[in-house]
Amino acid sequence: MSREKTAFDRKGNFIFEARRSGGWWALSVPELPGIHSQVRRLDQAEAMIKDAIGLAFDVSPSEIRVQGPVLVVNPELDELLRMTRTQREYLAELRVEVDALSRSVAHEMADEGIPVRDIAMALDVSFQHAAKLASAERPEERVARQIMSAALGVTVDRNDDGSSDGMFDFRFTMSDGRAGAAEMTSITDQSAREWANLATETMTIDSMWAWQVRPRKLRPSLKDLKRHLPQIAKRAEHVGETDLSKLRLTPAEIQDPAFQWLQRAELDIDAVRGSRHPGKVYLQPAPAGSLIGESLDPMLEWLERKLSESRFDSKFKKLGDSNCSEQHLFLRLDVGAAVPHEHWFALAESDLPSRAPTIPGRHLTGLWLVPNHGHSLVLWTAMSEWTRRTTANSDERIVVGV
Repeated sequence: MSREKTAFDRKGNFIFEARRSGGWWALSVPELPGIHSQVRRLDQAEAMIKDAIGLAFDVSPSEIRVQGPVLVVNPELDELLRMTRTQREYLAELRVEVDALSRSVAHEMADEGIPVRDIAMALDVSFQHAAKLASAERPEERVARQIMSAALGVTVDRNDDGSSDGMFDFRFTMSDGRAGAAEMTSITDQSAREWANLATETMTIDSMWAWQVRPRKLRPSLKDLKRHLPQIAKRAEHVGETDLSKLRLTPAEIQDPAFQWLQRAELDIDAVRGSRHPGKVYLQPAPAGSLIGESLDPMLEWLERKLSESRFDSKFKKLGDSNCSEQHLFLRLDVGAAVPHEHWFALAESDLPSRAPTIPGRHLTGLWLVPNHGHSLVLWTAMSEWTRRTTANSDERIVVGV
């Protein structure tokens, strides 16, 4: 087998080393024994090692890809260099995350009507950078446009470029010529989000036992759980009962707010005697089956209540001011917290809502319910009522099917 055949059967992204030798850097490629060169300065290393590989295999240096150099000086310094590179890579990844979060925050603040100058102050960036953050299209906005375009069969363009206040997010024209405007926003249940976050953290109370708490359906308020569980645990310890469903209460306790809350909360709470972590409270997710439900009507009722809140006023005002006959709201559901009554795959499994959305004082001709994970979405339009769609990526495009 020829040397050329051996070296270039694969992509050939070669890693090369630079070993300090006197006043020179000795270059080598561990994968290709016999390939050597040397340079005075490291900025010459890549070109020289490519020349050496090219000469050995009769290949143009422009066709050769290399990574490096990996410096070899002494074990202590080599380890410090490795740690420095690792931390730089981590910092680069963190910078990407911070930039994405800053764009999202800038957009949300702009949607609330907060001036760019105040956004710059809040994010501790220059006015010019804040304006750029607030006007840049976020990845989730691009995906939303692609989903809408695929589902409606028309082009959906970005409308809000940050050039003026009060601009709606997307514009489109239906096949029959009707003009359309769309706003995108996220929605979640704060109690559910707190529950999901706390489930990965540590909650403790003053108790000799450890406790397991699991909601049957709804996520209870964590504020109520923290307020009432210590008193309930104290009573259970006093009578030696680890299963709270079997706890016998006195007439006075039946009237006590803590035990009344326990009856309403639909929780399964059990104690663990002899735990190595007395007082620790383990929060468990609800069984998925209890969250699917037969119908999406409870989810619709919850959404109607949420969308009536004042924080969504600006969204509906932008749509109303557009004077478009089609006014759509694209909702990204925060499934990391799971909205009440439903897990994210409820959108794929449960029956569609039995009626159109009704939000007092709000006008819509289209409502999109899209989880931020998963491949099912639910769409209502005044023309076609409720439909369920699936999404998939195909050749870097979003494909929406029935």
